[in-house]
Amino acid sequence: MKFEFEDIDNYHQRAKVPGGWLVKAVENVFHLTETQSGDGWDWRVSMAFVPDPDHSWVIDPVEVKS
Repeated sequence: MKFEFEDIDNYHQRAKVPGGWLVKAVENVFHLTETQSGDGWDWRVSMAFVPDPDHSWVIDPVEVKS
């Protein structure tokens, strides 16, 4: 099953799944260690399920920009 993600804002997306939404958050994180390899930047991704059986969650573009 393939899910289509839509943007909520610059760091969050959601996909309609059975019973609710799959929400993905991404963050670009800098880390510094003694054995640094690469440039020190990582993408951190987390996901959560938001129950909403009727898929009634509506994104208000005005609210997202605030």
